Amino acid sequence: LVSFLIGTAFGSAATIGVICITMANSMGVPILYTGGAMLAGVYFGDRCSPVSTSCLLVSTLTHTDQLDNMFKTAAIPFILTCIIYLILGTQVHASGVSNEARTLLAQNYVMSPVTMLPVIAVLIFALCRVNVKLTLAISTAIGILVTVFVQGFSVSVIPQLLFSGFHPANADLAQIMGGGGLISMFNVIGVVCISSSFSGMFDGTGFLDNIQHLIIQLSEKISPFAAILLVSLFAGTIACNQSLAIMLTSQICDPLEDDESQFASDLENTAVVTAPMIPWSIADAVPLVTVGAPSLCILTAVYLFLVPACNLLAQSLSFSKVKLWIHA
Repeated sequence: LVSFLIGTAFGSAATIGVICITMANSMGVPILYTGGAMLAGVYFGDRCSPVSTSCLLVSTLTHTDQLDNMFKTAAIPFILTCIIYLILGTQVHASGVSNEARTLLAQNYVMSPVTMLPVIAVLIFALCRVNVKLTLAISTAIGILVTVFVQGFSVSVIPQLLFSGFHPANADLAQIMGGGGLISMFNVIGVVCISSSFSGMFDGTGFLDNIQHLIIQLSEKISPFAAILLVSLFAGTIACNQSLAIMLTSQICDPLEDDESQFASDLENTAVVTAPMIPWSIADAVPLVTVGAPSLCILTAVYLFLVPACNLLAQSLSFSKVKLWIHA
């Protein structure tokens, strides 16, 4: 719901994702499951939200209305995802927040309703459609004030917490609350800087021209959607970020669909959700690093797999019927 309201996977992971994973950790729920569910949840909004930047990018590239295909092709994968997580949830023996966890938190924090202010701020600003950067900045500022005036931390340690994260000496507390900080994002920043040079290199060298010709031939044999899906996986693998993967896929596959609206839907059901499947892509790394989850959580983010899989099945069956009709 939060990712749908604010339209960004990264912003959702950094706000409600951290909150949910922290709660799940205190309940003893395996991070492999919760990390995957969080990843699926934040990209539900990225795929379906009318304020999503990825949907806006697809709309711009295809010259279509971004609201046209927002839900129709994602509804069944979403329902199946909920059913799978419901079944999985019944198999996980999670407790409520244990007395030990309550005691541990009570010993190290002032348990006051005031500590909910950063969360409340995020939800209110999300409902008001305030820019996510401004929302995070205000929430962070409120969090700093709570840290100093409620939790009793010294102002002098705030820069260290912001840069290197919170690493309490108590191992049990660190398991629940440890992590974060700008330093945890340095690897991600490096990936962005390197991958951003690829698009210009490919365009300048004409590298994509020969690939586009091969993809057109391939689409005639397997179906346009299947070809777009393969290209999106390839683009996500080399681009290492979602935006560049969408642009490369659009650039290569534009001749495959005559209907721009259908092409926009195909991009949303491929490049938008396949980029987070790549372990070294920042589309995957940022949300998981933010909540302290391993890359293996990709395997339990079933929504990311079901969106292209369901649409591949539907369009392949339709493509096969068309080919049979032409041959007949």
